[in-house]
Amino acid sequence: EDAAGRNLALAKLLPEQRSDFAAIFEIMAGLPVTIRPLGLVISAMLSFIIAAMGTAETKWKETIIVGIFLTIGCSLLFPYALGLPLELYPRILR
Repeated sequence: EDAAGRNLALAKLLPEQRSDFAAIFEIMAGLPVTIRPLGLVISAMLSFIIAAMGTAETKWKETIIVGIFLTIGCSLLFPYALGLPLELYPRILR
Protein backbone atom coordinates (compact mmCIF):
# COMPACT_ATOMS: atom_id res chain seq x y z
CA GLU A 1 0.00 0.00 0.00
CA ASP A 2 1.44 3.33 -1.03
CA ALA A 3 0.36 6.91 -0.38
CA ALA A 4 -1.33 7.25 -3.77
CA GLY A 5 -3.42 4.11 -3.21
CA ARG A 6 -4.37 5.28 0.26
CA ASN A 7 -5.41 8.70 -1.05
CA LEU A 8 -7.49 7.08 -3.79
CA ALA A 9 -9.27 4.86 -1.28
CA LEU A 10 -9.94 7.83 1.00
CA ALA A 11 -11.29 9.84 -1.92
CA LYS A 12 -13.77 7.04 -2.66
CA LEU A 13 -14.92 7.00 0.98
CA LEU A 14 -15.37 10.76 1.32
CA PRO A 15 -18.85 11.02 -0.27
CA GLU A 16 -20.13 8.20 1.94
CA GLN A 17 -18.66 9.79 5.05
CA ARG A 18 -20.25 13.13 4.21
CA SER A 19 -23.66 11.53 3.70
CA ASP A 20 -23.29 9.63 6.99
CA PHE A 21 -22.51 12.82 8.90
CA ALA A 22 -25.36 14.64 7.19
CA ALA A 23 -27.76 11.87 8.25
CA ILE A 24 -26.47 11.93 11.83
CA PHE A 25 -26.88 15.70 12.09
CA GLU A 26 -30.36 15.45 10.56
CA ILE A 27 -31.40 12.84 13.11
CA MET A 28 -29.87 14.81 15.99
CA ALA A 29 -31.61 18.00 14.82
CA GLY A 30 -29.12 20.12 16.75
CA LEU A 31 -29.87 18.47 20.08
CA PRO A 32 -27.19 17.50 22.60
CA VAL A 33 -27.61 13.77 22.21
CA THR A 34 -25.20 12.42 24.81
CA ILE A 35 -24.27 15.12 27.31
CA ARG A 36 -27.59 15.44 29.10
CA PRO A 37 -28.50 11.77 29.54
CA LEU A 38 -24.95 10.50 30.12
CA GLY A 39 -23.32 13.47 31.79
CA LEU A 40 -20.17 15.28 30.72
CA VAL A 41 -17.72 12.74 32.17
CA ILE A 42 -19.10 9.70 30.36
CA SER A 43 -19.95 11.50 27.11
CA ALA A 44 -16.49 13.13 26.86
CA MET A 45 -14.68 9.83 27.37
CA LEU A 46 -17.09 7.99 25.07
CA SER A 47 -16.66 10.60 22.33
CA PHE A 48 -12.89 10.34 22.57
CA ILE A 49 -12.97 6.52 22.38
CA ILE A 50 -15.32 6.58 19.39
CA ALA A 51 -13.04 9.07 17.61
CA ALA A 52 -10.02 6.85 18.34
CA MET A 53 -11.78 3.90 16.71
CA GLY A 54 -11.58 5.78 13.40
CA THR A 55 -8.12 4.42 12.63
CA ALA A 56 -6.40 1.08 12.90
CA GLU A 57 -3.27 2.87 14.11
CA THR A 58 -4.78 3.61 17.52
CA LYS A 59 -2.64 2.65 20.49
CA TRP A 60 -5.25 1.90 23.13
CA LYS A 61 -3.12 2.33 26.22
CA GLU A 62 -2.17 5.88 25.22
CA THR A 63 -5.70 6.56 24.01
CA ILE A 64 -7.21 5.68 27.39
CA ILE A 65 -4.63 7.76 29.27
CA VAL A 66 -5.14 10.81 27.04
CA GLY A 67 -8.92 10.30 27.21
CA ILE A 68 -8.84 10.34 31.00
CA PHE A 69 -6.84 13.57 31.10
CA LEU A 70 -9.04 15.24 28.47
CA THR A 71 -12.15 14.18 30.37
CA ILE A 72 -10.75 15.62 33.60
CA GLY A 73 -9.90 18.83 31.73
CA CYS A 74 -13.39 19.10 30.25
CA SER A 75 -14.94 18.36 33.64
CA LEU A 76 -13.04 21.26 35.17
CA LEU A 77 -13.19 23.67 32.25
CA PHE A 78 -16.83 23.71 31.23
CA PRO A 79 -18.76 23.78 34.52
CA TYR A 80 -16.21 25.54 36.74
CA ALA A 81 -13.96 27.77 34.60
CA LEU A 82 -16.61 28.73 32.05
CA GLY A 83 -19.61 28.39 34.34
CA LEU A 84 -21.68 26.33 31.91
CA PRO A 85 -24.53 24.42 33.56
CA LEU A 86 -23.56 20.92 32.44
CA GLU A 87 -24.33 17.75 34.35
CA LEU A 88 -21.09 15.96 35.21
CA TYR A 89 -22.61 12.54 35.84
CA PRO A 90 -25.71 10.71 34.61
CA ARG A 91 -28.90 11.57 36.46
CA ILE A 92 -29.28 7.94 37.46
CA LEU A 93 -26.07 8.14 39.55
CA ARG A 94 -27.25 11.08 41.63
